[in-house]
Amino acid sequence: MMLDLLRKKSPGERIRMAAELTAWVRELVKRSIRARYPDAREHELRCRFAAIWLGREWAIRAYGWGPHQHELQWRDVLCMLRLRAGYLDIEYVRRWAAEEKILDLLERAVQQAS
Repeated sequence: MMLDLLRKKSPGERIRMAAELTAWVRELVKRSIRARYPDAREHELRCRFAAIWLGREWAIRAYGWGPHQHELQWRDVLCMLRLRAGYLDIEYVRRWAAEEKILDLLERAVQQAS
């Protein structure tokens, strides 16, 4: 039934329909990523989208980032904060985090690590 309807459409109409469906699916994927990772920054969201849309290998080639790389790095940061808690000059680290505009991430990591 659906194929019969599509066959009656002109090639231009079919291309338009395909483009609209593609745009709809892209938006659906982006919204699901945002819902799953509400605290993620825009770059991470783009990388996660690329990993789904293009595949992991192409996302790594395009962005130098794989979907599980972020979690591994985050665990490394938490582990370092736990192990070096008594030796770390946290005010120095906070100054550099503020300079790099990632102070919010550092504060979240410090809170999770304690």
